[in-house]
Amino acid sequence: MKVFTLVTIPRPELYHNCTLFLETIRTGFPGSEIHVYGNKLTVEQNRELSKACCNLSISYEALSFKEHHARWIEKVVLQNTGRIAIIDPDTIWWENCETIKVPEPFLWAGHYIPAMWNEWAKCRSIARLHAEFVLIPDMVRLYDAIVSLNEVQYEEGGEYCQWEPFFPRVSFVGTMKVFHDTLSQLYSALPGWAFDEDVLNRYDHLNSAAFFDVMCQRVARVDGFKEIHRLAQDNPKALKGLWKEVNTYYTDCAAKFD
Repeated sequence: MKVFTLVTIPRPELYHNCTLFLETIRTGFPGSEIHVYGNKLTVEQNRELSKACCNLSISYEALSFKEHHARWIEKVVLQNTGRIAIIDPDTIWWENCETIKVPEPFLWAGHYIPAMWNEWAKCRSIARLHAEFVLIPDMVRLYDAIVSLNEVQYEEGGEYCQWEPFFPRVSFVGTMKVFHDTLSQLYSALPGWAFDEDVLNRYDHLNSAAFFDVMCQRVARVDGFKEIHRLAQDNPKALKGLWKEVNTYYTDCAAKFD
């Protein structure tokens, strides 16, 4: 199994939370081949992250350019085969996730996020599986399914019928603004398996470590958001079960969608 993550660190003070996965990644993926990419980090950050990865027998590559997260996901999908996982780096792992089985006929799996009022985009957003942890049992099967969903884009003139299933975008339905967050277009066309409680109990996701400053300006419950990020810094074990609180937040936001 291969595991991939892209690390973005907007400012030095956020290093710990933006690399939270390092503390427990070998608990979640003890035998996997893990690949970490530094997203145009400073020389010092690259040095520190490279050393940490080396100590965990993890491959590290320092990108010399700033990569869009969705574009990076697309490259991972196009360049790999077999069983893979894509994770966010602000995650913490409590149990082995290599044993998770994705039931047929699903071709991918993740944490389900309902259609809701989205504080990041300041509009309604479409249901999706979150990119915090995406599990793909057979990359070739998923890729073939994606191609079959919009074959015309691979034919003559196909550049005018492009579909980018991994990319976030804003569209208007009539006069209503709608946000398609990362992977929501893929989920709309090819629904994946929503992680059950057993899987959600195996890890937690801090959420928005690399967008901490922006989210502090946009979320209504900013004090709670800051407290969770403080806990991740001072006492990461206190985050266990955070997914339940996160799901409650999403449910509340979904009620605004109605």
